[in-house]
Amino acid sequence: MALFYGICRWQPVVDIKNNLHGFLHYFQMERFYWIYPAGWYLEFAVCCSVWWGMRGKGKFFSVIFSPVFKLCVTAVMLFPTLQLIKVNSYLYMNVNQYNNGSGITGYISWESYYAEDLMQQLEDAIGKDMTTYRVAHLGICPAPALMHGFYTVDGYSNNYPLEYKHRFRKVIARELEKNEQTRLYFDEWGNRCYLFNGATGNAWMLGKNSQIVYERLEFNMEALKDLGCEYIFSCGEIKNAEELGLSLMGCYETETSYWRIWLYGLASQGAAVE
Repeated sequence: MALFYGICRWQPVVDIKNNLHGFLHYFQMERFYWIYPAGWYLEFAVCCSVWWGMRGKGKFFSVIFSPVFKLCVTAVMLFPTLQLIKVNSYLYMNVNQYNNGSGITGYISWESYYAEDLMQQLEDAIGKDMTTYRVAHLGICPAPALMHGFYTVDGYSNNYPLEYKHRFRKVIARELEKNEQTRLYFDEWGNRCYLFNGATGNAWMLGKNSQIVYERLEFNMEALKDLGCEYIFSCGEIKNAEELGLSLMGCYETETSYWRIWLYGLASQGAAVE
Protein backbone atom coordinates (compact mmCIF):
# COMPACT_ATOMS: atom_id res chain seq x y z
CA MET A 1 0.00 0.00 0.00
CA ALA A 2 2.86 2.36 0.81
CA LEU A 3 4.50 1.50 -2.53
CA PHE A 4 1.21 2.19 -4.34
CA TYR A 5 0.95 5.57 -2.57
CA GLY A 6 4.51 6.44 -3.53
CA ILE A 7 3.89 5.55 -7.20
CA CYS A 8 0.72 7.68 -7.27
CA ARG A 9 2.68 10.66 -5.93
CA TRP A 10 5.65 10.11 -8.26
CA GLN A 11 5.95 13.12 -10.56
CA PRO A 12 5.87 11.21 -13.90
CA VAL A 13 2.64 9.51 -12.79
CA VAL A 14 1.22 12.84 -11.58
CA ASP A 15 2.01 14.38 -14.99
CA ILE A 16 0.19 11.55 -16.79
CA LYS A 17 -2.81 11.89 -14.47
CA ASN A 18 -2.98 15.66 -15.00
CA ASN A 19 -3.25 15.08 -18.75
CA LEU A 20 -6.18 12.70 -18.40
CA HIS A 21 -9.82 13.72 -18.48
CA GLY A 22 -12.92 12.89 -16.53
CA PHE A 23 -12.99 10.60 -13.50
CA LEU A 24 -9.34 9.50 -13.69
CA HIS A 25 -8.21 13.15 -13.68
CA TYR A 26 -9.98 14.05 -10.42
CA PHE A 27 -10.02 10.79 -8.48
CA GLN A 28 -7.18 10.50 -5.95
CA MET A 29 -6.32 6.82 -6.06
CA GLU A 30 -3.65 7.20 -3.39
CA ARG A 31 -6.41 7.89 -0.84
CA PHE A 32 -6.56 4.13 -0.36
CA TYR A 33 -4.00 4.69 2.38
CA TRP A 34 -6.99 5.54 4.58
CA ILE A 35 -7.50 1.79 5.04
CA TYR A 36 -4.03 1.46 6.58
CA PRO A 37 -5.32 1.36 10.21
CA ALA A 38 -8.02 -1.16 9.29
CA GLY A 39 -5.36 -3.34 7.65
CA TRP A 40 -3.16 -3.38 10.74
CA TYR A 41 -6.08 -4.17 13.06
CA LEU A 42 -7.26 -6.95 10.78
CA GLU A 43 -3.77 -8.42 10.86
CA PHE A 44 -3.75 -8.14 14.66
CA ALA A 45 -7.14 -9.87 14.81
CA VAL A 46 -5.88 -12.74 12.59
CA CYS A 47 -2.79 -13.18 14.80
CA CYS A 48 -4.95 -13.25 17.93
CA SER A 49 -7.29 -15.75 16.29
CA VAL A 50 -4.41 -18.09 15.49
CA TRP A 51 -2.92 -17.67 18.98
CA TRP A 52 -6.24 -18.28 20.74
CA GLY A 53 -6.65 -21.52 18.82
CA MET A 54 -3.26 -22.85 19.91
CA ARG A 55 -2.84 -25.32 22.74
CA GLY A 56 0.33 -26.33 24.57
CA LYS A 57 1.49 -29.33 26.55
CA GLY A 58 3.29 -29.11 29.84
CA LYS A 59 2.90 -26.77 32.80
CA PHE A 60 4.71 -23.81 31.21
CA PHE A 61 2.85 -23.93 27.92
CA SER A 62 -0.47 -24.53 29.63
CA VAL A 63 0.00 -21.18 31.34
CA ILE A 64 1.21 -19.40 28.19
CA PHE A 65 -1.76 -20.64 26.19
CA SER A 66 -4.35 -20.29 28.94
CA PRO A 67 -7.37 -18.06 28.16
CA VAL A 68 -6.62 -15.77 31.12
CA PHE A 69 -3.04 -15.13 29.98
CA LYS A 70 -4.14 -14.56 26.39
CA LEU A 71 -6.82 -12.12 27.53
CA CYS A 72 -4.34 -10.19 29.67
CA VAL A 73 -1.76 -9.94 26.87
CA THR A 74 -4.39 -8.86 24.34
CA ALA A 75 -5.70 -6.19 26.73
CA VAL A 76 -2.18 -4.83 27.27
CA MET A 77 -1.53 -4.71 23.53
CA LEU A 78 -4.83 -2.87 22.96
CA PHE A 79 -4.19 -0.34 25.72
CA PRO A 80 -2.54 2.21 23.34
CA THR A 81 -5.66 1.93 21.17
CA LEU A 82 -7.88 2.73 24.15
CA GLN A 83 -5.74 5.78 24.85
CA LEU A 84 -6.04 6.78 21.20
CA ILE A 85 -9.83 6.52 21.41
CA LYS A 86 -9.83 8.63 24.56
CA VAL A 87 -7.76 11.36 22.95
CA ASN A 88 -9.19 11.33 19.41
CA SER A 89 -12.70 9.90 19.66
CA TYR A 90 -15.27 12.38 18.37
CA LEU A 91 -17.82 11.07 20.86
CA TYR A 92 -15.42 11.60 23.77
CA MET A 93 -14.49 15.08 22.56
CA ASN A 94 -18.10 16.06 21.95
CA VAL A 95 -19.05 15.05 25.48
CA ASN A 96 -15.96 16.79 26.82
CA GLN A 97 -16.75 19.96 24.91
CA TYR A 98 -20.37 19.90 26.04
CA ASN A 99 -19.28 19.61 29.67
CA ASN A 100 -16.21 21.86 29.65
CA GLY A 101 -16.44 24.16 26.63
CA SER A 102 -14.43 24.42 23.41
CA GLY A 103 -11.38 25.66 25.32
CA ILE A 104 -10.78 22.08 26.42
CA THR A 105 -11.11 20.30 23.09
CA GLY A 106 -10.25 23.10 20.67
CA TYR A 107 -13.23 22.17 18.52
CA ILE A 108 -15.43 24.87 17.02
CA SER A 109 -19.17 24.40 17.13
CA TRP A 110 -21.26 24.55 13.96
CA GLU A 111 -22.98 27.69 15.24
CA SER A 112 -19.68 29.40 16.07
CA TYR A 113 -17.97 28.44 12.80
CA TYR A 114 -20.73 29.44 10.39
CA ALA A 115 -21.64 32.45 12.56
CA GLU A 116 -24.90 33.18 10.78
CA ASP A 117 -25.58 36.24 12.96
CA LEU A 118 -22.16 37.68 12.11
CA MET A 119 -22.61 37.02 8.38
CA GLN A 120 -25.96 38.79 8.55
CA GLN A 121 -24.26 41.84 10.10
CA LEU A 122 -21.80 41.91 7.20
CA GLU A 123 -24.57 41.57 4.65
CA ASP A 124 -26.47 44.43 6.28
CA ALA A 125 -23.34 46.59 6.45
CA ILE A 126 -22.73 46.18 2.72
CA GLY A 127 -26.42 46.66 1.98
CA LYS A 128 -26.44 45.41 -1.60
CA ASP A 129 -27.78 42.39 -3.45
CA MET A 130 -25.18 39.67 -2.83
CA THR A 131 -25.32 38.56 -6.46
CA THR A 132 -23.92 41.93 -7.59
CA TYR A 133 -20.51 41.75 -5.90
CA ARG A 134 -17.77 39.36 -4.77
CA VAL A 135 -15.80 39.12 -1.51
CA ALA A 136 -12.35 37.80 -0.58
CA HIS A 137 -11.04 36.51 2.74
CA LEU A 138 -7.81 37.23 4.57
CA GLY A 139 -6.90 34.68 7.23
CA ILE A 140 -10.49 33.44 7.19
CA CYS A 141 -12.05 30.38 5.58
CA PRO A 142 -14.57 31.38 2.86
CA ALA A 143 -17.00 28.57 3.80
CA PRO A 144 -19.14 30.58 6.29
CA ALA A 145 -19.61 33.39 3.77
CA LEU A 146 -20.45 30.92 1.00
CA MET A 147 -22.94 29.14 3.25
CA HIS A 148 -24.63 32.46 4.01
CA GLY A 149 -24.96 33.31 0.34
CA PHE A 150 -22.02 35.59 -0.42
CA TYR A 151 -20.24 35.15 -3.74
CA THR A 152 -16.50 34.79 -3.28
CA VAL A 153 -13.42 35.09 -5.47
CA ASP A 154 -11.59 32.58 -3.26
CA GLY A 155 -12.41 29.05 -2.21
CA TYR A 156 -11.34 25.46 -1.71
CA SER A 157 -11.84 23.29 -4.80
CA ASN A 158 -10.04 20.52 -6.67
CA ASN A 159 -11.80 21.45 -9.90
CA TYR A 160 -11.55 25.02 -11.10
CA PRO A 161 -9.91 26.54 -14.21
CA LEU A 162 -6.13 26.77 -14.21
CA GLU A 163 -6.52 30.11 -15.96
CA TYR A 164 -8.39 31.40 -12.90
CA LYS A 165 -5.60 30.22 -10.60
CA HIS A 166 -3.09 32.17 -12.70
CA ARG A 167 -5.27 35.29 -12.54
CA PHE A 168 -5.66 34.90 -8.77
CA ARG A 169 -1.92 34.41 -8.34
CA LYS A 170 -1.31 37.92 -9.67
CA VAL A 171 -3.12 39.21 -6.59
CA ILE A 172 -0.81 37.47 -4.12
CA ALA A 173 2.41 37.19 -6.20
CA ARG A 174 4.41 39.70 -4.16
CA GLU A 175 3.28 38.15 -0.88
CA LEU A 176 4.18 34.62 -2.03
CA GLU A 177 7.74 35.82 -2.55
CA LYS A 178 7.98 36.47 1.20
CA ASN A 179 7.26 32.87 2.22
CA GLU A 180 8.69 29.99 0.18
CA GLN A 181 6.64 27.35 1.96
CA THR A 182 3.42 29.22 1.21
CA ARG A 183 4.49 29.74 -2.41
CA LEU A 184 5.01 26.01 -2.85
CA TYR A 185 1.70 25.32 -1.15
CA PHE A 186 -0.12 27.47 -3.71
CA ASP A 187 1.97 26.80 -6.82
CA GLU A 188 2.39 23.05 -6.39
CA TRP A 189 -1.14 22.36 -5.20
CA GLY A 190 -3.51 25.32 -5.30
CA ASN A 191 -6.76 23.66 -4.28
CA ARG A 192 -7.00 26.39 -1.69
CA CYS A 193 -7.19 29.59 -3.69
CA TYR A 194 -6.93 32.04 -0.78
CA LEU A 195 -5.29 35.41 -0.05
CA PHE A 196 -2.09 33.84 1.24
CA ASN A 197 0.53 36.30 2.45
CA GLY A 198 3.92 36.68 4.09
CA ALA A 199 2.54 37.50 7.55
CA THR A 200 0.17 34.61 8.26
CA GLY A 201 1.19 32.29 5.41
CA ASN A 202 -1.51 29.86 4.38
CA ALA A 203 -3.47 30.15 7.65
CA TRP A 204 -7.24 30.41 7.16
CA MET A 205 -8.65 29.69 10.63
CA LEU A 206 -7.58 32.81 12.51
CA GLY A 207 -10.39 33.52 14.95
CA LYS A 208 -11.13 36.52 17.13
CA ASN A 209 -8.54 35.43 19.71
CA SER A 210 -5.67 35.54 17.21
CA GLN A 211 -5.07 39.33 17.55
CA ILE A 212 -3.60 39.53 14.04
CA VAL A 213 -2.47 42.88 12.60
CA TYR A 214 -1.29 43.14 8.99
CA GLU A 215 1.43 45.78 8.69
CA ARG A 216 2.73 45.76 5.09
CA LEU A 217 0.53 43.80 2.73
CA GLU A 218 1.46 43.96 -0.95
CA PHE A 219 -1.55 42.70 -2.83
CA ASN A 220 -2.23 43.65 -6.42
CA MET A 221 -5.59 45.28 -5.88
CA GLU A 222 -6.24 45.89 -9.57
CA ALA A 223 -5.89 42.16 -10.22
CA LEU A 224 -8.31 41.54 -7.34
CA LYS A 225 -10.83 43.95 -8.84
CA ASP A 226 -10.49 42.20 -12.18
CA LEU A 227 -11.88 39.11 -10.45
CA GLY A 228 -14.96 41.11 -9.49
CA CYS A 229 -14.01 41.54 -5.83
CA GLU A 230 -15.41 44.60 -4.05
CA TYR A 231 -14.96 43.68 -0.36
CA ILE A 232 -12.42 41.93 1.87
CA PHE A 233 -13.29 40.04 5.05
CA SER A 234 -10.12 40.16 7.15
CA CYS A 235 -9.28 38.43 10.42
CA GLY A 236 -7.29 41.47 11.53
CA GLU A 237 -6.70 45.15 10.95
CA ILE A 238 -4.83 46.06 7.76
CA LYS A 239 -2.52 48.93 8.74
CA ASN A 240 -1.69 49.99 5.18
CA ALA A 241 -5.29 49.76 4.01
CA GLU A 242 -5.33 53.31 2.65
CA GLU A 243 -2.19 52.65 0.64
CA LEU A 244 -3.85 49.61 -0.89
CA GLY A 245 -6.95 51.58 -1.74
CA LEU A 246 -9.10 49.96 0.95
CA SER A 247 -11.65 51.73 3.11
CA LEU A 248 -12.56 50.32 6.53
CA MET A 249 -16.31 49.81 6.88
CA GLY A 250 -16.25 48.41 10.40
CA CYS A 251 -15.14 45.57 12.65
CA TYR A 252 -17.75 42.94 13.48
CA GLU A 253 -18.08 40.05 15.89
CA THR A 254 -20.75 38.41 18.02
CA GLU A 255 -20.60 36.66 21.35
CA THR A 256 -20.99 33.21 19.81
CA SER A 257 -18.98 33.70 16.62
CA TYR A 258 -15.54 32.16 16.21
CA TRP A 259 -14.54 35.07 13.96
CA ARG A 260 -13.87 38.76 14.31
CA ILE A 261 -14.11 40.28 10.84
CA TRP A 262 -12.74 43.59 9.64
CA LEU A 263 -14.77 44.65 6.62
CA TYR A 264 -12.92 46.59 3.91
CA GLY A 265 -14.27 47.99 0.70
CA LEU A 266 -12.14 48.26 -2.44
CA ALA A 267 -12.07 51.83 -3.73
CA SER A 268 -12.96 52.22 -7.39
CA GLN A 269 -9.51 53.66 -8.05
CA GLY A 270 -7.21 52.09 -5.51
CA ALA A 271 -3.48 51.77 -5.45
CA ALA A 272 -2.02 48.66 -7.02
CA VAL A 273 1.21 46.84 -6.29
CA GLU A 274 2.77 45.97 -9.65
